[in-house]
Amino acid sequence: MKVLLVAVNAKYIHSNLAVYDLKAYTENIPVEVELAEYTINQQQEEILRDIYEHKADVVAFSCYIWNIT
Repeated sequence: MKVLLVAVNAKYIHSNLAVYDLKAYTENIPVEVELAEYTINQQQEEILRDIYEHKADVVAFSCYIWNIT
């Protein structure tokens, strides 16, 4: 199974620690986990295309109050 953890950050210099923590937690289980981080300045089409190209079985989004519309 392939899981993609997605984070949408305010800037490239801001990293989403939650997705890194979740990825570290999965190190001892037989699941492939990848990270994908984007910024609010990227085009939605670009983000969606990249998510699709990962071909993940599960896509999980890290949500903050400010990045939910």
